[in-house]
Amino acid sequence: MQINNKVMFILNSLNKNGFDSYLVGGFVRDNIMNIPSNDVDITTAATPYEIKKIFPNTYDTGIKHGTITVVIESERFEITTFRIDGQYTD
Repeated sequence: MQINNKVMFILNSLNKNGFDSYLVGGFVRDNIMNIPSNDVDITTAATPYEIKKIFPNTYDTGIKHGTITVVIESERFEITTFRIDGQYTD
């Protein structure tokens, strides 16, 4: 799996600050299928506020859903806090 330096920087920065983080979504799917992809989504234990403390250039993409966009050298990466599923009624 080819992971660019910016993505590795994000993953390492989250890890150094004590937060587990994982690549998810289309990037993982495409790599399994040997399809080149730039669709990088990251999930982490860090809250949006903790993500903002780690990365200086961010904006609120969907903060009520736990998503922050981190900008590194004009490239955008969405980082979303782990979800906790509630009770199901069906």
